[in-house]
Amino acid sequence: MGDDRPCNPDASAEVRNVLDHLDELRGRGVVLGRHTQTRAQEELAYIARTTGRLPALCGFELLAYSPNIDVARSGEACLTEVEQNRGTLEQAWQWAERQGLLHLTWHWFSPLHGSDAEIGPMADLAALEVSRVPWTFLMTWSQEWTRESTTDPDVLRAAYHSPYAVTLDTLPALS
Repeated sequence: MGDDRPCNPDASAEVRNVLDHLDELRGRGVVLGRHTQTRAQEELAYIARTTGRLPALCGFELLAYSPNIDVARSGEACLTEVEQNRGTLEQAWQWAERQGLLHLTWHWFSPLHGSDAEIGPMADLAALEVSRVPWTFLMTWSQEWTRESTTDPDVLRAAYHSPYAVTLDTLPALS
């Protein structure tokens, strides 16, 4: 495992297996991930239709669990995310049962009443492979950042079929 030890010395074997796998992957591949904005997970359906694959890492938004949502100062996309992702943890466990990796994001509304979160596009896996940037996972954003208007379907297919990419179907059993 090198120097990448879990912060919890009592971490489970599954946690240690994931960390070992990420350590082995460093500079040789990247685990593809996708943040999903709502329980409908339209992003995953689009990726599956476009590439025939799913990301190995699925991001689940916990924003709806925040007790300090300032509805008056939040945009429509944010409020949609809050309303349409209630019960996200149940879906996260279902993803884990498929042997997928989990990423839980809590864009928390602070007691000072925060508002909307940031978003970003898909990275170029071919460039990552050439540069050998030691990223172990890539978590891209949701909704419009998954669709043709922002990410060219050919770029998405190339990423999900790159030998540098780890997708759900190529992720080794880690439990």
